Amino acid sequence: MKIGIFGGCFNPPHRKHKEIAEELIEKGYVDKVIFVPTNNEYPKDELASLKNRYHMLQLMIGKNKNILISDYEKETPKKTYQVLDFFQRNYKEDEIYFLCGSDNLDEFTTWENYSYILENYHLLVIPREEKIDSSKFHLPYKEHIIFVDSTYDDISSTKIRNWIKEEKMELLDSYLDSSVLTYIKEKRLYQRKKEDEKMKEIVEKLEKGKRTIATMESCTGGGICNEITNIPGASSVLKFSAVTYCNEYKIKMGVPKETIEKYTVYSIETAIAMSHAISLFAESDIGVGVTGQLNIVDPNNEVGENNLVYINIYEKEKNKDYSKVLEVNEKRRIDNKKIIIKEVENMLQEII
Repeated sequence: MKIGIFGGCFNPPHRKHKEIAEELIEKGYVDKVIFVPTNNEYPKDELASLKNRYHMLQLMIGKNKNILISDYEKETPKKTYQVLDFFQRNYKEDEIYFLCGSDNLDEFTTWENYSYILENYHLLVIPREEKIDSSKFHLPYKEHIIFVDSTYDDISSTKIRNWIKEEKMELLDSYLDSSVLTYIKEKRLYQRKKEDEKMKEIVEKLEKGKRTIATMESCTGGGICNEITNIPGASSVLKFSAVTYCNEYKIKMGVPKETIEKYTVYSIETAIAMSHAISLFAESDIGVGVTGQLNIVDPNNEVGENNLVYINIYEKEKNKDYSKVLEVNEKRRIDNKKIIIKEVENMLQEII
């Protein structure tokens, strides 16, 4: 028996996912398809919980006995070769095929143990938009790469999530199973939350008051700037943003070296200096400075407490600082970043 392993986020699962599985079985490429949704720790924005994605797959697949769903990644994220080995152990007499989008093929040689995968398993390459030229791929074990002779509509889960966020529900009927769409509405998955309106309100207030903002971020990695630029009209209020992970560039951007040496890089004093420096550099009305450690100790800055974050917002007109020390304890760095960004939004909302 030939078993196809269909890994992915399925965030959300759409009709093309189901169509691919059914067609591969119908055309004899495989006899069964097993959907394997990624673990919750997969680094992807707006990733619904594995529980929700698993349930949506169940709703979409229904009672098709040749299409199964596995929660193998429920506990911890797995590499592709680990997933394939797991199913080979469970289906010892069967051939295992991995379903791979053609857009992933160019970077396949960067995957961990890619040659092991090609040597021991088969790749079923799914064309994303149109037929692809298989002659340009000259990898070892090329005979283990099978190009599916078919084409599929150009639709992605990202596009679907954007339509949901933009409340364009009328566009979804052709791409989502009705039971999946109902589930998304009931659980309010991917919909713009009220908190998301905070930054929109902040940008609008800044724009109305003809005021500008600049950020110097360390542990948030530009996340605050990203939230600002997601809002229409941000170009008129955001003057500049700097991601200064290392001390060298904090100093180059205007943070006094003496401040870092005296108070350490993880301190309110450094956050204050960052907000002042970026405001001065960008000639902005408001400067935001954020520094701290998230889940890991920086070997170059072995000081300060882990998961303590220091925030300062500088209002130039009033020459006033608004400071906050925030403790974040989520397991994933991305979740801690979201908490920090929301706190900065809350502070900006009160200040502006």
